[in-house]
Amino acid sequence: MKRKAFAKLNLSLNIVEQRPDGYHDQNMVMVPINLFDTVEIQVAESMSLETDKYYLPNDKRNSVMKAINILRTRYHFKENFRIRIVKNTPTRSGMGGGSSNAALTIRMLNELLKLDMSEDELLEVADLVETDAPFTMFGRPAQVKGTGNIIDPIDNKLKFWLFIVKPKRGISTRQLFKHINYDHMEHFDSDKVRRALETNDYQLLLDNIGNSLEHTAIKFVPEIKKIKKELVKFGFDKVVMTGSGSTVYAITQDEKLVDAAIPKYFLKYSFVKKAHVISDVREVEKIR
Repeated sequence: MKRKAFAKLNLSLNIVEQRPDGYHDQNMVMVPINLFDTVEIQVAESMSLETDKYYLPNDKRNSVMKAINILRTRYHFKENFRIRIVKNTPTRSGMGGGSSNAALTIRMLNELLKLDMSEDELLEVADLVETDAPFTMFGRPAQVKGTGNIIDPIDNKLKFWLFIVKPKRGISTRQLFKHINYDHMEHFDSDKVRRALETNDYQLLLDNIGNSLEHTAIKFVPEIKKIKKELVKFGFDKVVMTGSGSTVYAITQDEKLVDAAIPKYFLKYSFVKKAHVISDVREVEKIR
Protein backbone atom coordinates (compact mmCIF):
# COMPACT_ATOMS: atom_id res chain seq x y z
CA MET A 1 0.00 0.00 0.00
CA LYS A 2 1.41 3.36 -1.07
CA ARG A 3 -0.06 6.80 -0.41
CA LYS A 4 0.74 10.53 -0.44
CA ALA A 5 1.16 12.42 2.85
CA PHE A 6 0.38 16.08 2.21
CA ALA A 7 1.98 19.09 3.89
CA LYS A 8 0.02 21.93 5.49
CA LEU A 9 0.27 25.70 5.79
CA ASN A 10 -1.06 28.07 8.44
CA LEU A 11 -2.91 30.96 6.85
CA SER A 12 -3.26 32.27 10.37
CA LEU A 13 -1.73 31.22 13.67
CA ASN A 14 -2.92 33.17 16.68
CA ILE A 15 -1.64 32.33 20.15
CA VAL A 16 -4.56 32.76 22.56
CA GLU A 17 -2.91 31.93 25.88
CA GLN A 18 -0.52 29.59 27.64
CA ARG A 19 -2.23 26.76 29.50
CA PRO A 20 -1.31 25.53 33.00
CA ASP A 21 0.14 22.35 31.43
CA GLY A 22 2.64 24.42 29.43
CA TYR A 23 0.92 24.00 26.07
CA HIS A 24 -0.67 26.93 24.23
CA ASP A 25 -4.26 27.42 23.16
CA GLN A 26 -4.28 28.58 19.57
CA ASN A 27 -6.78 29.74 16.98
CA MET A 28 -5.58 28.89 13.48
CA VAL A 29 -6.70 28.48 9.91
CA MET A 30 -4.85 25.60 8.28
CA VAL A 31 -4.92 24.25 4.74
CA PRO A 32 -3.41 21.18 3.06
CA ILE A 33 -1.28 21.90 0.00
CA ASN A 34 -0.05 19.91 -3.01
CA LEU A 35 3.37 19.14 -1.52
CA PHE A 36 3.65 15.56 -0.32
CA ASP A 37 5.85 12.75 0.95
CA THR A 38 5.12 9.17 -0.05
CA VAL A 39 4.54 6.43 2.52
CA GLU A 40 4.64 2.76 1.53
CA ILE A 41 3.68 0.01 3.99
CA GLN A 42 4.03 -3.75 3.57
CA VAL A 43 3.43 -6.51 6.10
CA ALA A 44 6.81 -8.06 7.00
CA GLU A 45 8.45 -10.51 9.40
CA SER A 46 10.11 -7.70 11.37
CA MET A 47 9.67 -3.96 11.84
CA SER A 48 11.73 -1.61 9.69
CA LEU A 49 11.49 2.04 8.69
CA GLU A 50 13.50 3.44 5.80
CA THR A 51 13.65 7.00 4.51
CA ASP A 52 15.58 8.66 1.73
CA LYS A 53 17.05 11.17 4.19
CA TYR A 54 19.98 9.87 6.24
CA TYR A 55 19.41 12.33 9.09
CA LEU A 56 15.88 11.18 9.94
CA PRO A 57 15.50 8.74 12.86
CA ASN A 58 14.11 5.30 12.10
CA ASP A 59 13.30 4.32 15.69
CA LYS A 60 10.71 5.38 18.29
CA ARG A 61 11.79 9.02 17.86
CA ASN A 62 10.12 9.00 14.45
CA SER A 63 6.45 10.03 14.57
CA VAL A 64 5.49 7.11 12.31
CA MET A 65 6.97 4.58 14.73
CA LYS A 66 5.29 6.39 17.61
CA ALA A 67 1.94 6.11 15.83
CA ILE A 68 2.42 2.38 15.21
CA ASN A 69 3.34 1.75 18.85
CA ILE A 70 0.22 3.59 20.04
CA LEU A 71 -1.96 1.58 17.65
CA ARG A 72 -0.33 -1.71 18.67
CA THR A 73 -0.98 -0.98 22.36
CA ARG A 74 -4.63 -0.13 21.66
CA TYR A 75 -5.53 -2.84 19.16
CA HIS A 76 -3.09 -5.64 20.09
CA PHE A 77 -2.15 -6.64 16.56
CA LYS A 78 0.93 -8.83 16.03
CA GLU A 79 1.86 -7.83 12.49
CA ASN A 80 5.14 -6.11 11.69
CA PHE A 81 5.74 -3.80 8.75
CA ARG A 82 8.33 -2.61 6.30
CA ILE A 83 7.79 1.13 5.87
CA ARG A 84 9.45 3.25 3.22
CA ILE A 85 9.11 7.06 3.26
CA VAL A 86 10.27 9.38 0.50
CA LYS A 87 10.53 12.90 1.90
CA ASN A 88 9.73 16.00 -0.13
CA THR A 89 8.48 18.18 2.73
CA PRO A 90 11.48 19.75 4.51
CA THR A 91 12.05 19.02 8.19
CA ARG A 92 11.82 21.81 10.77
CA SER A 93 9.82 23.81 8.27
CA GLY A 94 6.46 24.41 9.95
CA MET A 95 4.66 22.41 7.25
CA GLY A 96 3.73 19.36 9.32
CA GLY A 97 5.61 16.74 7.33
CA GLY A 98 6.22 14.39 10.25
CA SER A 99 2.66 14.80 11.51
CA SER A 100 1.29 14.09 8.06
CA ASN A 101 3.39 10.92 7.73
CA ALA A 102 2.11 9.71 11.11
CA ALA A 103 -1.54 10.54 10.40
CA LEU A 104 -1.41 8.77 7.04
CA THR A 105 0.25 5.72 8.63
CA ILE A 106 -2.60 5.48 11.16
CA ARG A 107 -5.17 5.63 8.36
CA MET A 108 -3.29 3.10 6.22
CA LEU A 109 -2.97 0.59 9.07
CA ASN A 110 -6.64 1.05 9.89
CA GLU A 111 -7.40 -0.03 6.33
CA LEU A 112 -4.69 -2.68 6.03
CA LEU A 113 -5.52 -4.41 9.32
CA LYS A 114 -9.27 -3.75 9.13
CA LEU A 115 -9.27 -2.09 12.55
CA ASP A 116 -12.59 -0.37 11.78
CA MET A 117 -11.59 2.85 13.57
CA SER A 118 -14.15 5.66 13.56
CA GLU A 119 -13.22 9.20 12.51
CA ASP A 120 -13.17 10.22 16.18
CA GLU A 121 -10.82 7.34 17.00
CA LEU A 122 -8.50 8.26 14.12
CA LEU A 123 -8.31 11.85 15.36
CA GLU A 124 -7.85 10.73 18.97
CA VAL A 125 -4.85 8.54 18.13
CA ALA A 126 -3.39 11.26 15.90
CA ASP A 127 -3.61 13.72 18.79
CA LEU A 128 -1.45 11.40 20.90
CA VAL A 129 1.33 11.52 18.30
CA GLU A 130 1.82 15.17 17.26
CA THR A 131 -0.10 18.42 17.75
CA ASP A 132 -0.47 18.90 13.96
CA ALA A 133 -1.44 15.26 13.34
CA PRO A 134 -5.20 15.71 13.96
CA PHE A 135 -5.38 18.37 11.24
CA THR A 136 -3.29 16.35 8.78
CA MET A 137 -5.55 13.39 9.56
CA PHE A 138 -8.60 15.58 8.82
CA GLY A 139 -7.00 16.72 5.57
CA ARG A 140 -9.26 19.61 4.56
CA PRO A 141 -9.17 23.40 5.09
CA ALA A 142 -10.21 24.04 8.67
CA GLN A 143 -10.22 26.38 11.62
CA VAL A 144 -8.21 24.66 14.34
CA LYS A 145 -8.37 25.58 18.03
CA GLY A 146 -7.11 24.36 21.39
CA THR A 147 -3.76 22.63 21.07
CA GLY A 148 -4.69 21.52 17.56
CA ASN A 149 -7.36 19.03 18.56
CA ILE A 150 -10.52 21.09 17.89
CA ILE A 151 -11.17 21.07 14.14
CA ASP A 152 -13.97 22.89 12.32
CA PRO A 153 -14.09 22.45 8.51
CA ILE A 154 -14.06 25.45 6.18
CA ASP A 155 -15.87 25.52 2.84
CA ASN A 156 -13.12 27.26 0.88
CA LYS A 157 -14.29 29.19 -2.17
CA LEU A 158 -11.17 31.33 -2.64
CA LYS A 159 -8.51 30.55 -5.26
CA PHE A 160 -4.93 31.77 -4.97
CA TRP A 161 -1.36 30.67 -5.58
CA LEU A 162 1.44 30.16 -3.09
CA PHE A 163 5.19 30.47 -3.49
CA ILE A 164 6.93 28.63 -0.67
CA VAL A 165 10.49 29.36 0.44
CA LYS A 166 12.47 27.72 3.23
CA PRO A 167 15.84 29.08 4.36
CA LYS A 168 18.59 26.54 5.02
CA ARG A 169 18.23 26.76 8.78
CA GLY A 170 15.15 25.25 10.41
CA ILE A 171 13.59 25.86 13.81
CA SER A 172 12.83 23.46 16.65
CA THR A 173 9.20 23.94 17.70
CA ARG A 174 10.05 23.11 21.29
CA GLN A 175 12.86 25.66 21.45
CA LEU A 176 10.76 28.33 19.78
CA PHE A 177 7.95 28.01 22.30
CA LYS A 178 10.45 28.24 25.16
CA HIS A 179 11.51 31.68 23.92
CA ILE A 180 8.16 33.26 23.03
CA ASN A 181 8.09 36.97 23.84
CA TYR A 182 4.48 37.67 24.79
CA ASP A 183 5.09 41.42 25.06
CA HIS A 184 5.99 41.68 21.36
CA MET A 185 3.54 39.10 20.06
CA GLU A 186 1.14 40.11 17.30
CA HIS A 187 -2.35 38.66 17.20
CA PHE A 188 -4.39 37.76 14.14
CA ASP A 189 -8.10 37.24 13.54
CA SER A 190 -8.59 33.65 12.37
CA ASP A 191 -12.36 34.15 12.29
CA LYS A 192 -11.90 36.77 9.56
CA VAL A 193 -9.49 34.51 7.66
CA ARG A 194 -12.14 31.82 7.76
CA ARG A 195 -14.78 34.26 6.50
CA ALA A 196 -12.48 35.34 3.67
CA LEU A 197 -12.16 31.76 2.45
CA GLU A 198 -15.87 31.06 2.74
CA THR A 199 -16.98 34.29 1.03
CA ASN A 200 -14.27 34.44 -1.68
CA ASP A 201 -12.89 37.73 -0.29
CA TYR A 202 -9.21 37.94 -1.24
CA GLN A 203 -8.61 41.37 0.30
CA LEU A 204 -10.09 40.25 3.63
CA LEU A 205 -7.68 37.32 3.53
CA LEU A 206 -4.67 39.58 2.92
CA ASP A 207 -5.72 41.90 5.73
CA ASN A 208 -5.83 39.13 8.34
CA ILE A 209 -3.35 36.34 7.61
CA GLY A 210 -0.38 36.26 9.95
CA ASN A 211 1.53 34.29 12.56
CA SER A 212 1.98 35.11 16.26
CA LEU A 213 5.21 33.08 16.33
CA GLU A 214 6.93 34.99 13.55
CA HIS A 215 8.56 37.69 15.70
CA THR A 216 10.23 35.07 17.90
CA ALA A 217 11.19 32.88 14.93
CA ILE A 218 13.09 35.75 13.32
CA LYS A 219 15.32 35.83 16.41
CA PHE A 220 16.35 32.25 15.58
CA VAL A 221 16.49 32.70 11.79
CA PRO A 222 16.94 36.37 10.80
CA GLU A 223 16.85 35.31 7.14
CA ILE A 224 13.07 34.97 7.44
CA LYS A 225 12.75 38.76 7.56
CA LYS A 226 15.05 39.14 4.55
CA ILE A 227 13.09 36.64 2.47
CA LYS A 228 9.80 38.34 3.32
CA LYS A 229 11.11 41.71 2.14
CA GLU A 230 12.48 40.19 -1.08
CA LEU A 231 9.22 38.50 -1.99
CA VAL A 232 7.09 41.58 -1.31
CA LYS A 233 9.46 43.57 -3.50
CA PHE A 234 9.14 40.89 -6.19
CA GLY A 235 5.40 41.61 -6.32
CA PHE A 236 3.64 39.17 -4.01
CA ASP A 237 0.67 40.54 -2.08
CA LYS A 238 1.75 39.27 1.35
CA VAL A 239 4.37 36.95 2.85
CA VAL A 240 3.79 35.00 6.08
CA MET A 241 5.66 32.35 8.04
CA THR A 242 3.87 29.02 8.50
CA GLY A 243 3.69 27.10 11.77
CA SER A 244 6.80 27.45 13.91
CA GLY A 245 8.90 28.16 10.81
CA SER A 246 11.24 28.57 9.23
CA THR A 247 9.27 28.31 5.97
CA VAL A 248 7.44 31.33 4.58
CA TYR A 249 4.84 31.47 1.85
CA ALA A 250 4.05 34.34 -0.51
CA ILE A 251 0.49 34.71 -1.74
CA THR A 252 -0.89 35.95 -5.06
CA GLN A 253 -3.73 35.37 -7.51
CA ASP A 254 -1.29 35.76 -10.41
CA GLU A 255 0.07 32.33 -11.36
CA LYS A 256 2.60 33.88 -13.75
CA LEU A 257 4.21 35.73 -10.83
CA VAL A 258 4.88 32.42 -9.08
CA ASP A 259 6.25 30.91 -12.29
CA ALA A 260 8.63 33.87 -12.62
CA ALA A 261 9.80 33.56 -9.01
CA ILE A 262 10.85 29.91 -9.25
CA PRO A 263 13.94 30.36 -11.48
CA LYS A 264 14.95 33.50 -9.60
CA TYR A 265 15.00 31.85 -6.16
CA PHE A 266 15.56 28.17 -7.00
CA LEU A 267 19.32 28.26 -6.47
CA LYS A 268 19.26 30.93 -3.78
CA TYR A 269 17.36 29.06 -1.07
CA SER A 270 17.33 25.45 0.11
CA PHE A 271 13.70 24.86 -0.87
CA VAL A 272 11.20 26.61 -3.15
CA LYS A 273 7.83 25.33 -4.31
CA LYS A 274 4.83 26.51 -6.30
CA ALA A 275 1.72 25.35 -4.47
CA HIS A 276 -2.03 25.60 -4.09
CA VAL A 277 -4.62 24.54 -1.54
CA ILE A 278 -6.12 21.04 -1.71
CA SER A 279 -9.80 20.65 -0.89
CA ASP A 280 -9.56 17.09 0.51
CA VAL A 281 -6.38 14.99 0.72
CA ARG A 282 -8.30 11.72 0.85
CA GLU A 283 -9.54 12.31 -2.69
CA VAL A 284 -5.99 12.52 -4.08
CA GLU A 285 -3.73 10.57 -1.70
CA LYS A 286 -3.89 7.15 -3.37
CA ILE A 287 -1.06 6.17 -5.72
CA ARG A 288 -2.16 3.81 -8.46
